[in-house]
Amino acid sequence: MNITTHCSSVPIQAEPIFSFFSRSFSLAGLNVHVRQEQQQCTALVDLQQTGELLKHEEEAVLQLLSAAEQEYFKRFRYPKRRHEWLGGRIAAKAALAVHAESALLPDCLQQMTILPDDLGRPKADGPGGPSLSISHSSGFAVALAAGHECGIDLQKISARLPKLIDKFTEKEEISLLSKLNILEHTAVLTMIWTAKEAIKKSMLSDQPGIFGGIQIQQASV
Repeated sequence: MNITTHCSSVPIQAEPIFSFFSRSFSLAGLNVHVRQEQQQCTALVDLQQTGELLKHEEEAVLQLLSAAEQEYFKRFRYPKRRHEWLGGRIAAKAALAVHAESALLPDCLQQMTILPDDLGRPKADGPGGPSLSISHSSGFAVALAAGHECGIDLQKISARLPKLIDKFTEKEEISLLSKLNILEHTAVLTMIWTAKEAIKKSMLSDQPGIFGGIQIQQASV
């Protein structure tokens, strides 16, 4: 099961992130980048752009949300949380629309409602729809829609991870990813963290200590 995808560039910068996605389009003035692979679609939104639109074109951006989502959105007071939640929902709607091969129009997206389930996972209204996962980090929101249980995680490569190495990984996992010869040590640790976070989101979201019970056994570029 393919549950995590990454761009093999060490710093998080606009160009390498955007180059991973095969196409882009505009929704209410917001650029959305998408990548479709077999039974899944990934979408990315720049949260800085989301914040600018909320300042100047909030009414237009909120037209991408259903009535229930607009009501839910009112609970957020801090700008960072508002940007993250809105960007994640727009990314998820774009991923759903591309996955279902439906129209990418504001009216169509407004008919979708994506709210948290009992475990806090994003869920689209209606039975039998694709699974969803959302993540945000370092000014970006990303969402994955798939025809199977899925999880996605986005993390900035951080120098703090080596200090936590005993809490989330094992020597065998580090050796496995190091053999790919494409990432330096801190990036390897970040990939292990994101893979396990994606697994947790996909299947074990109610198990806070699950990192210690997961071991990565295979990795490919």
